[in-house]
Amino acid sequence: MVIANKWLLAISLLAVVAIGAGVLLYRRKITLGGLLRFLAAAAVVASFGGIRLEVERSIPLAVYVLDVSESYAGARLSALEAIRTHAAGMGASSQAALVTFGTTAALDGPVAIGDFNTGVNPGEGLVRSATSIEAGLMAASALGGRAERVYLFSDGRANRGRAQEGALLCSQGSLKVFPVILNMPTPPDAWVQRLEAPTSVSSGEPVRILVHVGANRPGRVRVTLSVGETRHVKEVESLGRGGAARVAFEMQFEEPGIKPLRAQVSAPGFSDSYPANNSARGALRVLGPLKVLVCSGRVSSAAVRVLKKQFSVGAARPEDMPETLGRMQNTAAVVL
Repeated sequence: MVIANKWLLAISLLAVVAIGAGVLLYRRKITLGGLLRFLAAAAVVASFGGIRLEVERSIPLAVYVLDVSESYAGARLSALEAIRTHAAGMGASSQAALVTFGTTAALDGPVAIGDFNTGVNPGEGLVRSATSIEAGLMAASALGGRAERVYLFSDGRANRGRAQEGALLCSQGSLKVFPVILNMPTPPDAWVQRLEAPTSVSSGEPVRILVHVGANRPGRVRVTLSVGETRHVKEVESLGRGGAARVAFEMQFEEPGIKPLRAQVSAPGFSDSYPANNSARGALRVLGPLKVLVCSGRVSSAAVRVLKKQFSVGAARPEDMPETLGRMQNTAAVVL
């Protein structure tokens, strides 16, 4: 049985001992020396029984976990200001600890609020080229049992370790992790929203392929549509509001077959932060002219000329006609 409130357990045991001692003294069945021996024996029995009273002074402790990796550099000053403001409002009797992390982590504190100082460059000496939220939370988990809350300041873009493992360690120490989202500047980005093309067209038929692109910065956006080895390039002007622009490519194909399509966007006017969303792929099937088989002993040359204007015409005598449908699978019609 686990009693969560240690104070309640301590008061209850002291009350029982005091009442028992008072009754014995009142009835004069024990001397003062005997009472002291009774209390000593009770303490020994309690220790053998596994009962331990821990009286601790409860000091509020705030744990701040700060991302010092390069990806969070734009929001770090705002995070430090938020940490200082929160710590100052906790009261002079409170404590604070600061965990800084990049690829690895370091724990500073706990210290009294009056001595808590984040400095202007916290985490100096840590490798900042990667972000391991797991390392930061693992360092904070060392304060389990002394604190209740962990305030995590990060953009959440971890590329090292497993953040859920660090969160699990904190929860095992009864630490609740609270991510703090600040108004971080949005990195510049251009993207391909989708590639729109028909699934098939006929040979020689005009086709229109649409590429939907967007950007969150104003400036020129270059759109490249690759069809096999052939590249088509257009440029549009982005307003930088995050909306999508539609870029149309008009073309036609003579050769039948499958045409692989790849749309790609680039931003000559600014540095793109997320190249992973810069392309989209598709495919287009170009159908050759429909085949018509003319079955006749004598075929008029004039009739064949008319048919050849729209179809691929073949001729066969009745005795030479295919015997199975499989041999006619590419034939659209038979003229008798």
